[in-house]
Amino acid sequence: PYGEEFYDILELKRYDVNTYIDIRGISGFAAKVYRALEQARKYREIIQSNESVRTSIEKKLGIKCYMPRCLIFIGKSGKSISPEKKRSIHSSIEPDRIFSYDDVLIKIKQGFHAQYGRLNK
Repeated sequence: PYGEEFYDILELKRYDVNTYIDIRGISGFAAKVYRALEQARKYREIIQSNESVRTSIEKKLGIKCYMPRCLIFIGKSGKSISPEKKRSIHSSIEPDRIFSYDDVLIKIKQGFHAQYGRLNK
């Protein structure tokens, strides 16, 4: 939930695809990532353009959806794209977000280590 009131769209996709491409120095998301994002954006359009859909979601599921962000979990990040290029690629789709499963695992490990320290001392 966003601000404990509104919910976002979470789309889970396959883990065994590459998230990024880099062809002769031109980097971007892989085609499967753009397809997943487009699918989630269609869901958002249906929710946003139809008040009866939002009302039905709230009645049936007890959640509020208003201008939801699309959060896509897909693929593996790979090592070929620099952090600067990744940031640039991600800025093109804001406020929506793409997360590779590799990136999520790194964040979980960082949070675990921050909370409990490193186990292999």
